[in-house]
Amino acid sequence: VCGYDVILVSSLSVKRRRGEKPAAAKRMEPYYETAARLALVWTQLVLLACGQSYCPDLCYCYQNLDPDSYTYTVDCSYKERTSIPRFIPASTTHLDLSNNNIGRIGKSDLAGLSSLVFLQLHGNLISEIEPGSFSDLTSLQALFIYNNRIRELKAGALVGLGSLYELDAHNIHLESFADGVFNPLTTVAYIDLSDNRLELLPPNSFNGLPKLRTLLLNGSFIHRIAKGALNNLPSLQVLNLDNNSLMRVAQSAFLTLPAINNISLEMNQYVCDCESSWLYGWLMKKGVVAGPVCTSPVPLLGRPLLQLKPQDICRPPRVAIAGPPYVIINQSATLMLFCNASGAPPPEVKWSINGTTFNLMDTRVASYNTSLRIRNVRVNDSGVYHCCASSGDTSVSSSVHVTVLDVTSENNISSIVANISTTAYIPCVIKPLPVALPVTWTFLNRPLQSLPKYTITSTSTLVLNNVTISDGGEYQCVVGGAIVLKRTLVTIAPPTITRFLQGSCSSPQYVTLNTSSISDFVCEAFGFPPPTVQWLYNGALLPNRTRFSFISTITNTSLLGSLMRATVIFTTTNQTILKTTASGNYTCVASNPYGSDVKTTIVDLVDNSTATSNITSVMIFPILVFRNQNLTLPCNGSAWINQTLPVSSPVYPSSPLPPNAFITKKNSLFFIQPKTGMYVCLQGGGALKYNVTVRDPPSIRKDCGLPVLTFSIGQSALLPCTTNIGANPAPSFTWYKDGRVVPLGGHFTQNTNGSLLISSALAGDAGLYTCVAANINNEMDTYTISVNISMLPIITPGPTYLAAVKGTLTQLQCLGAGLPPPTITWWKSNGDISMATQVQPSSGVVMGDGYLVIT
Repeated sequence: VCGYDVILVSSLSVKRRRGEKPAAAKRMEPYYETAARLALVWTQLVLLACGQSYCPDLCYCYQNLDPDSYTYTVDCSYKERTSIPRFIPASTTHLDLSNNNIGRIGKSDLAGLSSLVFLQLHGNLISEIEPGSFSDLTSLQALFIYNNRIRELKAGALVGLGSLYELDAHNIHLESFADGVFNPLTTVAYIDLSDNRLELLPPNSFNGLPKLRTLLLNGSFIHRIAKGALNNLPSLQVLNLDNNSLMRVAQSAFLTLPAINNISLEMNQYVCDCESSWLYGWLMKKGVVAGPVCTSPVPLLGRPLLQLKPQDICRPPRVAIAGPPYVIINQSATLMLFCNASGAPPPEVKWSINGTTFNLMDTRVASYNTSLRIRNVRVNDSGVYHCCASSGDTSVSSSVHVTVLDVTSENNISSIVANISTTAYIPCVIKPLPVALPVTWTFLNRPLQSLPKYTITSTSTLVLNNVTISDGGEYQCVVGGAIVLKRTLVTIAPPTITRFLQGSCSSPQYVTLNTSSISDFVCEAFGFPPPTVQWLYNGALLPNRTRFSFISTITNTSLLGSLMRATVIFTTTNQTILKTTASGNYTCVASNPYGSDVKTTIVDLVDNSTATSNITSVMIFPILVFRNQNLTLPCNGSAWINQTLPVSSPVYPSSPLPPNAFITKKNSLFFIQPKTGMYVCLQGGGALKYNVTVRDPPSIRKDCGLPVLTFSIGQSALLPCTTNIGANPAPSFTWYKDGRVVPLGGHFTQNTNGSLLISSALAGDAGLYTCVAANINNEMDTYTISVNISMLPIITPGPTYLAAVKGTLTQLQCLGAGLPPPTITWWKSNGDISMATQVQPSSGVVMGDGYLVIT
C-alpha cells in the first residue's frame, strides 16, 4: 500500500507542478488545488514514514536510477527564496539553490545530506555561514558559493568537507578568514578566492592542503603575503595573484611550493629592486613566462620583470660627493653640495652633518635628493657632511669636510695701500684654519712664483718685499684649491722732485738773472698716482697768464710713467717792472693724495744798465715758504728792519745778523730756515716790506722698518702718531685699519696728540694700522704699524665618552682656539695618560682642523 500511495501522490504532485491537469478536473480546478495541497502534505508525511524521497516545494526534482551513476537532483534555483527549504531528501546528490535571496546558512539547514556531492549556493545574499553548517556533507565534492556577501569565514565554517574537490568562493566580499579555516579540506584540488577583499594572506592560510593544485587569488587587493601563508602545499601547480596590490613578495613565500609551474603576478604594483632579485631568479628557474610588470623604480616602469637583466634589477648603490674632499666657504655665502648616487634600483639619498640628519624646518636648508643647499651659512655649519645612498638593506656614504670661515673685520677690506719700496702685508684671516690644507696666493688669477719677494706667514698673511708699482692689483687667498678671499693692493708713491733745473743746470738756492735775459725753470716729480706739479711765487699760485709784463706758464708736458713736468719761463720788455715784480721765491710743489714735495729757488733780477735804488714808495710782498727751506729777500737799499720784534729795530748794519741769515753782495737778505715775520728793506726814499710766513707741513716721527706691536686679548693697546712740534697749519689725524677708516667710539679712542687707544683688544683688532696727519693744504705724512693679537690656546669641551659601531666611520672632535691658531695633536692611551702615544695619520686615520676620523 505504501508503494501505491507514493506513486499516485507523486504523480498528482508532479502533474500539478508541471501544469498538466486531467480533463475531468478542469471544471473543479479550485477544489483540486486545495486537494492537491492537502495531498502533498499527506504525501510528505507518508514518505517520511516510509523513508522515501520527495521534492521540496517550488523545486524541480529528478533522478537517475542507473545503479552505476545514481543521482538525485533538487533544483531550487531562481525562486527568490530567502532560506534553504526544509525536508530536502537525504538521498539528494545534487542541490542547486543558486540565484535566490538566501541570507545565511544555519547549522541545521543542510543536516542529514550525507549523500550530497554537488552544492550550488552562488548568487544569493549569504552573509554568514554558521560553523558546522557543512558538518554532515561528508560526500560533497564541489561547493559553489561565489557572488555572495560573506565578509568573514569563521572557524569551523568548512568542517565536514573532507571529500571536497572544488571550492569556488570568488566575489563573496571576503575580507578575512579564521586561522585554519581551510584545514578540513584535505582533498581539495581547486580553490577560487578571486575578486575578494583579503588585502593580507596571514600565516598558515592554506596549511595542510596536500592535494591543492590550483589556487586563484587574483583581484583580491592583496598587498602582503605573510611568511608561511603558502606553507605545506606540495601539489600546488597554478597560483594566480594577478591584479592585486603586491609591491614585493618575501623570498620565503614561494620556496615551499615544489610543484609550482604556473604563477601569475601581472597587474600588481611590483617594485623591481634588489629584494625582487630572488624572484627573478626563481621564476627563471621555474620557466615561468608571465612574471610581474615593474611599476617602480621609474627607469623600469612598465617593463616585465622577466625581460630584464639581473644588473637592471639589483646593482649595489654607489655614491660620491662631487668635488674635493674639503670645501672652504665664507660665512653668509650659499653652500651647494652635489652627490652622485647610482644603483639599481636608484638609491634613496639623505644628507647629514656630523651624523645628524638635517632639520628641514630650517628655512636656510633645502635638500633636493642628490643636492644640498644651505643659504647664509654660519660658522657652526662647519663639519663633516655625509651623503648616504640606501637601497634595501644596503647603504653607502660619501663625506666632505666643510669649513665655514669666520669673515672677520680683517677680511672685510677690499684694498690695502702700500708705498713703493716698502713691505706690504696682505692678511688672509681664516677661522678656523683647516689643518693640512695648503694656503697659497694668486695674483691676477695666476699662481705666485716661489721668489724671495713673496712670503706666506704662519697666519696665511702674504708679505711682499720691495713693493713696486706693478705689484698693484687683485690678490686671491686660496685654501685647499678654493679662492676664499680677494684683496686689491693699491701701490702708491708720495711725490719726489727728481729734477729741479734752471736752464740746463741744476737750480741753485739763489739765482741772479739779468732782466734782459730769458730763462726757464724746470721741475719734474715722480709719484703714483701721478702727482700734480705747480709753481708758487712768494707762496701764491703762479697763474698761467700774463702778469706785470712777464709771462709765466705751467706746462704738464708729458706723463712719463709717473713723472710729471712743469716749467716756468721768464721773458719781458720792461726791465724795471720785471725787477720789482718778478724777483722773489719760486717754489715747485708736487703733490698727490699720499704726500707732497717742494723745492724753492730765489730769483734776484738785476738791471746792469740802470740803477733801481730810487724807490720812493712802500711796496709789500707776501712771502710763503716751507720749513727747512732757504729764503732770499732782494734789496738794493742800505738797511734792513725786522718789524717782528716788539720795537722795530735795525738788523743791519746797526745790529748783528741773525745766526741763520747773511747779506748777499747785492744787499739781499738770505735766510737758512727763516722764521715768520715782517722784514723791511729801506731803499731810496721808499721801502720793500716782506711779510714772511713759514709753513711747516706735518711730519710723523717714525722708526726704521715696519713696527710690529703685539697685544694680548683684553689688553689695552696705544698706537703712537707723533708729529713735529709747531706744524703749521696744525694737522688733523685719521687712522685707517687695513685701508678702512677706524670707527671711533666703542673701544677705539683717538687722543689729541694723534695716538690711537684700543681698549680691551679683540681678536679682530689685528691688522695694519695707518695714521695719516694732514693739514688744510693737503700736506700730509703717514705712519703704518702692524698689530698682532695673541691668545693662549683653549679647548672647547666636548663629549667625554663616545660609542662606535665596529666597521663604521667614527669622528672625534677637538675644537681648539688661540692666536696664532694652535697646532692640535691627538694622543691615544688605555686610561693612563702618562702612557699615551701620539696618533699619526695613516690609511685608517684622517686628521684635519681639530677632527680625527677613524675609517
